[in-house]
Amino acid sequence: MRVLSFPFRFNSGQPSQFVTQDYNSTEYKAEQIEAFMKTHRGQRPIYADFGIDDPTFTGSKALTDFDDTTFVSEFATFYDNIELDTVTVVSYQGALAQIEIEFS
Repeated sequence: MRVLSFPFRFNSGQPSQFVTQDYNSTEYKAEQIEAFMKTHRGQRPIYADFGIDDPTFTGSKALTDFDDTTFVSEFATFYDNIELDTVTVVSYQGALAQIEIEFS
């Protein structure tokens, strides 16, 4: 099944069409993880629990205390077709540098 891609955009080769992905593709799954991580909890009123608490606005301690276990369980609430295999938090000089996610 084909679904709209995230972010929503037009196909550059066919401007009258939208970009789509196969529901089971790696690209689709990566886009859904990105959408979840880029959405601040409460940003979508219909799905108020969708997304993460933005560490930027919760104090500097939160930037180093990303809870990968909570993230995985909250993500699973919305996606039953994406398995998060590992979530690695990479810190640099005591601050969150990046979050690496392996999925299937």
